[in-house]
Amino acid sequence: MDLKRRWIIAVNRKEADGTLWTPSKSSRICSEHFIGGCKSQNPASPAYVPSIFPECYKRESTGTDSLNRFKRLKKRTEIISQPDTSDPLEDSASILVTTKTDAQTQTDRNYDKESKFEFSCMVDGNNVSTQACISAFHALYAKPKCSSKLSVSDSPYEKRGFFGYSSISDESQLNVLAGVNTEIFNLFLNLLSDSTQRKISKENKLLIFLMKMKLALPFAALAVIFNVHRSTISRIFQSVLPTLAQATKNFVFWPSKDTVNATLPTVFKDNYPNCRAIIDCTEIKTEQPPEISQRVYMYS
Repeated sequence: MDLKRRWIIAVNRKEADGTLWTPSKSSRICSEHFIGGCKSQNPASPAYVPSIFPECYKRESTGTDSLNRFKRLKKRTEIISQPDTSDPLEDSASILVTTKTDAQTQTDRNYDKESKFEFSCMVDGNNVSTQACISAFHALYAKPKCSSKLSVSDSPYEKRGFFGYSSISDESQLNVLAGVNTEIFNLFLNLLSDSTQRKISKENKLLIFLMKMKLALPFAALAVIFNVHRSTISRIFQSVLPTLAQATKNFVFWPSKDTVNATLPTVFKDNYPNCRAIIDCTEIKTEQPPEISQRVYMYS
């Protein structure tokens, strides 16, 4: 039954339903399909299984090389089976004296998955030859399928990068991006109405507005940072601006005209009666401080 199954696999003929062809008692295979033109009963012979088929079968023909290899293997087996009557000391001495050695290596690819690995070595005087029959050659050297066992949730780089307000971990980062501390940010946040757009949270809307005011970034750049369209950033800025302007208009105290005139110095009343505010732009020349942290406070 094993030989019959190997023949069926070698013929590789399929029925209409896609199953392998099953021979009947009257089925025959022409001897032309066997290497050497004749079937062999020796399982080690390349003619033990039919292997010569048309190109449509898409099978490689082993050709006469396989037959020659089988003959050489059979000859070596017969020589090995003969009793050794030579003197081992004499043979070893002849090998040591000999300076020229003929070594041959031969490999036969056998695509039968059920066959086992076979290896033989023959030493004939100074001639050394080996033969290996590798089963399932295509399976042994097939390109392995690589699959990453590291899921996205397990990746150490998953939480790196900027994901909006949730990426800010301390107050110094908030001050760099928005120019405010956490207390003022929460104060502004309470002044905004709840966002109807679920894609962008109220915290991110306020952060977008403050980053625009603090860093003067273009709408296109903020769109890249928050992974939204440029027009969305523009609409957020245009909606937050009037809301905060109306809610914080009383935060900056600006006295009335009568209050300013009543508290003006006499010299200002005579020379600058319409003065409403004094903006200090006085510059004083100083020596350059030795440390950079001190120089920052000296910039005008």
